[in-house]
Amino acid sequence: MVENKKVLDKPLKIVQAIDAGGWGGAEKVVVMLANGLTKAGHDVEVWVRKNSVLCQELAPEVKVRVVPFLNDYEPFTPHAFCKSA
Repeated sequence: MVENKKVLDKPLKIVQAIDAGGWGGAEKVVVMLANGLTKAGHDVEVWVRKNSVLCQELAPEVKVRVVPFLNDYEPFTPHAFCKSA
């Protein structure tokens, strides 16, 4: 078995935004990536809508921000939050 070696000198800051209200394949991918990247030492924040089921599946080390998405698909809310962050 090959050990994972840290390639980067410093951890990445990563934001994932998902507005889904339920659980499916996209949500599973976000959780797997967020948990795995956090475990690898990166600074991960996931933006979700209020009462998202993703919060129950994310590792405690993953930062979560509740974002007021306007509807099921609209790219403007994450863009506005990026500017204010």
